[in-house]
Amino acid sequence: MAKLVQDGDVFTPDHLFVSGSIPVLTQGITLVAGTNAKRGAIIIADASTGKGEVADKAKVDHKLVGVLTDDVNAESDTIATVYITGHFNRDALSCVSSTTYKDYEEEMKKLGMYLDTVKGEN
Repeated sequence: MAKLVQDGDVFTPDHLFVSGSIPVLTQGITLVAGTNAKRGAIIIADASTGKGEVADKAKVDHKLVGVLTDDVNAESDTIATVYITGHFNRDALSCVSSTTYKDYEEEMKKLGMYLDTVKGEN
């Protein structure tokens, strides 16, 4: 399943999704000011404020929320949309440099976000 939206007249698949076999649900979240992230970033939220940011395993007081649906450059607190279920391509997900999808894969399964690898992708 390719990118769910088309930009103008140009459609470029980004391989974020492996398939449409799992229903794709979304929800909104407020991202903290300064969040600069691409579609496919794993998003976590601060337990006390509920505000989200790109996944960082060092932030143990945060909980997994979802996968960012679109690129975001939040100069101030910004509402963004995340996928909360789906069948995602591991190689299309991102986190901060010290963190990988592996740090969240088991937690993602519990929430209905399953990971796989797209075969034959360069």
